[in-house]
Amino acid sequence: MKTLIWSFLLLNLTSFTSCDRTESDAVQPGDSTNLIGKWKLSVPTTAYTISLEITQKSTEGNVTIYQFSGLSPVNQYGADATLQQNGTVTIGPVIATKRGGEPGAMAAETAYFNSLRQVDKLEIVNGKLQLRSRDTDWSLLVYDRQ
Repeated sequence: MKTLIWSFLLLNLTSFTSCDRTESDAVQPGDSTNLIGKWKLSVPTTAYTISLEITQKSTEGNVTIYQFSGLSPVNQYGADATLQQNGTVTIGPVIATKRGGEPGAMAAETAYFNSLRQVDKLEIVNGKLQLRSRDTDWSLLVYDRQ
């Protein structure tokens, strides 16, 4: 069953391409108005609600540090994200509460946290927040503004 869930999640992740990148706004440090706020995960689709709230912590030169926090399928989570002038981002260790849940929810949460750890590019495309990885040409995670 666990293998089936993982296969389904990976299939969903690999089925998205970057063809929706018609209107891209690279997020720049100091221009946090596009980024700050509450977001809801829309891609990959999941039976569970996953939220992301972004607040700005500090700006130093060409680097802006944000706080990422939200609710995953089972637990609350948080991480610092360091955004460079060129739009590259480094997401620090993801910390989360340690509640247990049903196996499907736990698998979705693990897949989400693993995707967050792979992110190294952040941009807003057609009003959607897209978190990308240099290892793929498609978005790992896409969010709609709440």
